Amino acid sequence: MKTNVKAVIAVLIIVGIIFWAVSSLRTRTYNGANLTFEAGGGTITVMNPSSETLPVKFTGRQSASFTVSSSIAGVAGRSTKSTTGSTSAQVFEFNLPPGTSEFTLLRSPGVMFAASTDVKLEASVQPVDASTSRTTLIATIVVVLAALYYISSLFEHRWMSQLPGRGNLMTKVIPAPAGENLGQGNAAKAYGDNRLR
Repeated sequence: MKTNVKAVIAVLIIVGIIFWAVSSLRTRTYNGANLTFEAGGGTITVMNPSSETLPVKFTGRQSASFTVSSSIAGVAGRSTKSTTGSTSAQVFEFNLPPGTSEFTLLRSPGVMFAASTDVKLEASVQPVDASTSRTTLIATIVVVLAALYYISSLFEHRWMSQLPGRGNLMTKVIPAPAGENLGQGNAAKAYGDNRLR
């Protein structure tokens, strides 16, 4: 495979991993009446602009319960199973107070936030928790650096010669003075003299 083609593939890998990281970590925002959105695994912030508490809930279709913690006094705990006809779900219902409230969910894949109200709520969701964010960033940096090194190696790291102070580096050879034998001849002569005596 030609060097340029390999370099292009490496660049595409860099672009792809950066796009994946940004998509995975980007904060999502929602607003409107009768608001519904996926809760994700990070911090959820919901702003109630009205002066009244509003009934809202988190709903998950998984069989196992999920856990909710929040900045609202008394609003925390596990979801409970709710069955309607042949459909069952894990539900956590509570009243959303005026102002801004924050929530964190554990073991919550696919859990949805739902508010059946004409009040226009505003919400922001961090899709993953802090630990997952850190792991994603580290993995992205490692892959990008490895791909950049691979591209550099394809071109024999020629870009390094363009760095300040690197372009004119030469190995300086100091020749020995003409006619000087560094004492080797004298040592031989002395050895010969000793033998003659």
